[in-house]
Amino acid sequence: MLIDAHCHLYEFSDAEKIIKEAELKGLKLIISNSVDLNSMKKNLELQKKFNSVKACLGLHPSSILRMKEKEIEESIEFIESHARECIGMGEIGLDFKHAATREQKELQERIFDSMLSIAQKERKAVEVHAREAQLKAINFLKEKKQEKVLLHWLSGGKEIFEKAIECNYFISFGPSVLYYNSTQKMAGLTPLELILLETDAPVEFNGIQSKPSMVKGVAGKIAEIKKLSFEEVARATYLNASKLFDL
Repeated sequence: MLIDAHCHLYEFSDAEKIIKEAELKGLKLIISNSVDLNSMKKNLELQKKFNSVKACLGLHPSSILRMKEKEIEESIEFIESHARECIGMGEIGLDFKHAATREQKELQERIFDSMLSIAQKERKAVEVHAREAQLKAINFLKEKKQEKVLLHWLSGGKEIFEKAIECNYFISFGPSVLYYNSTQKMAGLTPLELILLETDAPVEFNGIQSKPSMVKGVAGKIAEIKKLSFEEVARATYLNASKLFDL
């Protein structure tokens, strides 16, 4: 059984078709992450409609830079009131590529802290986005004693991955592992017991729009890298997701 641990189903106009296609490819679960209030509402609707869909609620670190303080407050209130309906908090984190000023970085850190507090209170896993702030995000998670962590589409070199592995955080690999040698090396470095699969759909990889059904190809590539069977990788990543999200 396969799980797409990180995608954005609400962005598809034909979400039902995309979900059914994924199910035919052997996906047991599709975890759709949120970035703002509108996407959170849409994800909860999709979760109610499809048994194979689970929603994560959260504020993307880049999204909050475009929001007014009142919008952020309303979004946090929504998360707090619907936290028990979701499978985890996501996607949340730090993105210093888009945070140009100290004030913007501090805002991201403040909201990240708020999201982690809600996650810990509700005993939820977190799906973390970290770009140009990977070590800072990992250290922040460690400082806040957040135990149930998925570092989505983690990028960077050996030092970053070794730090994440040392903290026993899960790392999800997506279609980039099919095309980039650097990603393949990091997948080889990461223990299978810490790997999850994702697509970040509908993000494009190599000019092709991704969708949850592509998880099957990602699993196959991980199997090739690890010199394991497809079934071993599918089973291990399913068990890893089950452990992280209390399935």
